[in-house]
Amino acid sequence: MVRRFWFIAALPLLIANNLLASDATNEHSSRETASALAAYDRSLPAATVPPFGLQEATALAAWPLSCIDHPQAAPEDAQYLWLYRERPDLPTDYDKTRSFYGCYDWHSAVNSMWMMIALSKDYPDMLLVRLMREKITEHLGEKNLAGELAYFKQAKSFERPYGYAWLLKL
Repeated sequence: MVRRFWFIAALPLLIANNLLASDATNEHSSRETASALAAYDRSLPAATVPPFGLQEATALAAWPLSCIDHPQAAPEDAQYLWLYRERPDLPTDYDKTRSFYGCYDWHSAVNSMWMMIALSKDYPDMLLVRLMREKITEHLGEKNLAGELAYFKQAKSFERPYGYAWLLKL
């Protein structure tokens, strides 16, 4: 499949075109801008989308599997997982009361879970599917999700809107 990604490089021209188009008396300039955009598009080299198959899916699956069970580092101001005493420490059975504690941060754990689910659906014959499903089952168990819900009830603006978007996607 061949695609042109001119819109990124041409953003200033698109903005200018939009400003010019909003002025009804400047129709000639709008046509010139549109013509310049079309010429710019024709000058760009064709881009090909690289193939994505089982090998690439396996490489992607390794990323969330490498971090999903490792709690994120204790941030100074977040209260999601860590208990703050003399030294930050993890609560007992955190892995039974929370779903998304691994990887770099909370939303990374959520999008890693989404990736494992998507890959296991799209590549059911991948060697890592069994391990991914095991991790999905562990992390999305009833008690884990109940713990997430309990946290969210008191979390105020935690991970809004970005983290919520990944949670809704999942």
